[in-house]
Amino acid sequence: ITIVAYTPLGKGRLLTDRSEKGRKLEETAAKYGKTPAQVALNWVIWKPNIITIPKALKKEHIEENAGAAGWRLSEEDYEALCRIWR
Repeated sequence: ITIVAYTPLGKGRLLTDRSEKGRKLEETAAKYGKTPAQVALNWVIWKPNIITIPKALKKEHIEENAGAAGWRLSEEDYEALCRIWR
């Protein structure tokens, strides 16, 4: 069974979150040289059998979304994001 993550970026709300959750996402993005959206999408697809179809209205969104693939969060960073988003 494959799970599809629907609206993985919370319709953009995730990327404008200034709470502790948002700060952790930004901190992790800086560590990897990625955008918060790329980190969030990479987190979603970290486990096997999970896919996502993020919305992309502009060419830049498509390019940014593609930057979520081809690398992997460390297990430590994945777990840290899991803890804060629970």
